[in-house]
Amino acid sequence: MGERVLVRGHIERGRPGDERWFRPRHVVGRIEAERVSRPIPAPGPIGAANDVRELLAGGASSLDRDDRALFLGLSIGDDRDQTDEVRDRFRDAGLGHLLVVSGQNVAFVLAVVAPVLARLPPASRAVAAIAVLLFFVAVTRVEPSVSRAAVMAGLAVGAELVGRPTSSLRLLSTAVTGLVLVDPLLAWSLAFQLSAAATLGIVLLEAPIRRALPGPRWATVPLSVTLAAQLGVAPLLVATFGDVPSASLPANLLAGPVAGAVMVWGVTAGLVAGVVPDPLAAVLHLPTLVGVRWIDGVARVTTSWGLPPLGGPELVAAVAVGWSVGRRRGERRERSVARRRLGQARGAGEELDRTKPFLE
Repeated sequence: MGERVLVRGHIERGRPGDERWFRPRHVVGRIEAERVSRPIPAPGPIGAANDVRELLAGGASSLDRDDRALFLGLSIGDDRDQTDEVRDRFRDAGLGHLLVVSGQNVAFVLAVVAPVLARLPPASRAVAAIAVLLFFVAVTRVEPSVSRAAVMAGLAVGAELVGRPTSSLRLLSTAVTGLVLVDPLLAWSLAFQLSAAATLGIVLLEAPIRRALPGPRWATVPLSVTLAAQLGVAPLLVATFGDVPSASLPANLLAGPVAGAVMVWGVTAGLVAGVVPDPLAAVLHLPTLVGVRWIDGVARVTTSWGLPPLGGPELVAAVAVGWSVGRRRGERRERSVARRRLGQARGAGEELDRTKPFLE
């Protein structure tokens, strides 16, 4: 990224059928190169971002091809070495978003630097956080979903700094509007659409779903977040691919937390692995190996179940049943709370009646 080369060749139109992929990337044609000069390195922060990518890739050389490709795709969005078999397997399991960086990676990066940022005064902390976000966007090659999450996080940091915290819905709408104004072709990017839809689903649906689910908070929170995100992207998936993988919910519940751990470990120990001898780098990447093997195993197992995908009608029926069950559970919970409060009020009244003679 940012490197310059002198290319000699002839220009052609793009191949038919590539418009959907090319359009949001501003590609208008192809060039058949006959000769390419030695690249001139990118200057400043862009060059540093390239160095970080090379450092992470070099440090992961101890992993085999599939494990290394999965790790690099998950951590920095480098999916060049991923095979079609892996892509199909993850897509069928509803885990395709893990093959490339997504908006959740921004949260993981901020979690990594949070201990350092916490030691800074508010203004310096905000500037440092925004600098980290911009640098990570450059490292991940300005992926649409990462850009959306980074802009949202930057807006949240700015709002906190000026003492005017705002809602997640307003942050999302402002970020999406601003990015589309800067680059209108993002509206054609499926990754951008899915990222915004998943976030919207979490913002609007996570809390109602969590309240309707039974069980302890440690179980209901990840389940409600996953369900809300899946409901958010379902209309786009059905419109684009015709259906939604049924294995998506269990697969994401099993693979999501481990993917976060791999990301956090990868951008810390992975950088160290790039500057130490290979045997030590292999040791540092043992947790990475366990994590990516677990994620790949989840994709294999959930796709082996042979669950039928959900089309539009099936999805609507499932949502209707879930909404009905959740509504009834919510009504029962509200009645239970009301009865408990009424009992407490009666108990307080009886206690007041007993103490009234003494008060008089």
